Amino acid sequence: MSASDFALANGRAVNDGLQFFQDIFSELKGSIMRVLIGGVVLALLAGCSLPASVVPGEPNLNKFSEKPPKEYAACVLPVWQHEVSGSTQSSISNGYRITAPSVITADEIVDIVKSKNGSRVSLYQGPPWAKSGDLRKAVRDCL
Repeated sequence: MSASDFALANGRAVNDGLQFFQDIFSELKGSIMRVLIGGVVLALLAGCSLPASVVPGEPNLNKFSEKPPKEYAACVLPVWQHEVSGSTQSSISNGYRITAPSVITADEIVDIVKSKNGSRVSLYQGPPWAKSGDLRKAVRDCL
């Protein structure tokens, strides 16, 4: 093999190698774009499902109960657990928070905080089309 044949063969190999890497880069670029677009969509959807108590604003229902927070929470929690099996109760400063998780929209939350002669009850619900009337009724019935 002469030097010129070697250089020609080597040049073809380099061009084939460059084409190979260009093809891989094109595929990766498309994949990266799909991942980035998917990540942006996921972040937007996650923003829609923030708990209502984290989002600034007024509660959907703000009432007073003569029951102490522990007694009021004991009334509401079983009904919420019956309606939404994943409902949980947690302690917060001066009271309790009961949360009914939602896969699609904001969680429904009731905060029960000790006040002078009972409890201040604040119900936070998602958009009107996603509110649970049964959970709201339990909050009212337990007052």
